[in-house]
Amino acid sequence: MHKGTESDWRGSWRAAGVAFLLGTASTIAQLVLLREFLGAFAGNELIIGFVLGCWLALTAFGAEIGRRWRRGGTLALLVGLEIVAGLAPLLQIAAIRLVRATLLPGTAPGPDLALGSTVLILLPGCFANGWLFALLVRLVTEDRGQESGQAYLFETIGLAVGGLAYSVFLCVRLASFDLAVLIAAQNSLAVIVLSRSRGRRRVAAAAGLVLALLFGCVYGLDLDARTLQAMYPGGRIVAQAHSPYGHVVVTESGGQRAFFQQGVPLFTTQDTAAREARVHFALAQRERMDAVLLVGGAACRAADEVLKHAPAR
Repeated sequence: MHKGTESDWRGSWRAAGVAFLLGTASTIAQLVLLREFLGAFAGNELIIGFVLGCWLALTAFGAEIGRRWRRGGTLALLVGLEIVAGLAPLLQIAAIRLVRATLLPGTAPGPDLALGSTVLILLPGCFANGWLFALLVRLVTEDRGQESGQAYLFETIGLAVGGLAYSVFLCVRLASFDLAVLIAAQNSLAVIVLSRSRGRRRVAAAAGLVLALLFGCVYGLDLDARTLQAMYPGGRIVAQAHSPYGHVVVTESGGQRAFFQQGVPLFTTQDTAAREARVHFALAQRERMDAVLLVGGAACRAADEVLKHAPAR
């Protein structure tokens, strides 16, 4: 039975911690990007299938490359892949929104554009995550003499924690770029752990500096507002909110406000024709009414049209 030294024990737990961070970050990234694709492409089950299928295939491709890699330089490669995986979500969110900006307002992309852009946008991050996991498994099994199940276990725990945290808290509290910065912070922490385990303190310090610069760039330039505005060229964004059910955006143009959920138009204010069509076609079929139940429609002032029929209540 193998009896590891104290340094072996610490090293194996460092690798397990990095696997946990990889699982957490990759799950949050997948959910954030899935929501972005749904909002940009007026998505349905087909878009969900494209994203999940491409994610699985591209990650498996990266893992296969990592399994076959035998050229050494494991630490440098791990650090490089962590950097790619950390920066990818920021660039991917911006790319998704810019693809949406190239389409005419109110239109949805065809299957060819949706699939092609999904593959190209997901490729860097998924490939890096797959390669990273394969290298971590090798680090645990070959360098540390541990069972590969340890890396799988902690990565799976990270997946569960990331999914639970996003569903319960993160999706309603933080915007997409906030979550992308969180993912970059997790990958920077992984770089610091890996570098310090091999005595590369300068690399760890550089990772912290890059994270600070990234933080300043995202919030100093307000990338979230700039890229989101590109998706709604017909009006100025006056409000937005995140919920477990989608992303709601309100735009204003010429005193008229339009409401969108996941990029799909819901209704606009000061649209008399739409308001009348919503109410009068139904109520004109009744000679007399004692009560009218109006579900929704308050923002577009549908109640004003209902009152023209003089209901009792």
